[in-house]
Amino acid sequence: MHTFLFQVLPIISFLVLAAGVVLITLGTSRDHNVLRFSGMGCIAVFVLLLAFIGLQAFARL
Repeated sequence: MHTFLFQVLPIISFLVLAAGVVLITLGTSRDHNVLRFSGMGCIAVFVLLLAFIGLQAFARL
């Protein structure tokens, strides 16, 4: 669990962030609101994943 939480999950969260940025960029350039809102959702998931990792690290202290 420790390996997944502190090594794999941060990589996944940054991939989600990158996907969100790409979707927002594509949605803005092509004026598609669905892509833009999907990108915002990906960034929200990124923030939630970082909060989860931070809380788990704080709980291990």
